[in-house]
Amino acid sequence: MDASLGPCYVFVALCVLNGMRWLLLRSKIGFVHLHKMRLTQEIASLRKEAAAFNTPSTYVKCAKCQRLATAKEKELAALQEHKDRSLQDKVDAVVATAKVRTTPAAATA
Repeated sequence: MDASLGPCYVFVALCVLNGMRWLLLRSKIGFVHLHKMRLTQEIASLRKEAAAFNTPSTYVKCAKCQRLATAKEKELAALQEHKDRSLQDKVDAVVATAKVRTTPAAATA
């Protein structure tokens, strides 16, 4: 009876581990998405505020808002670049795996 339950336990353990990995990935993706949305909103708000302060008497406040908005845009661009790089790494890994799997089959044919 122990021998027949062994594969079931392994299957259940693998399902639980894959489920936990999937949930962790989903929460990370959600966090990044929320962070990007928040940055976009802050940038728009800072640009509006800078436009409102764009007078000779409040030029310093305008410049400060513009600098903050530019810094937020750079942070957003870095976040997007990291996402693109991560996606490209995943695609490269899948392509490399596909090449490895198809190479021996092509050599024997």
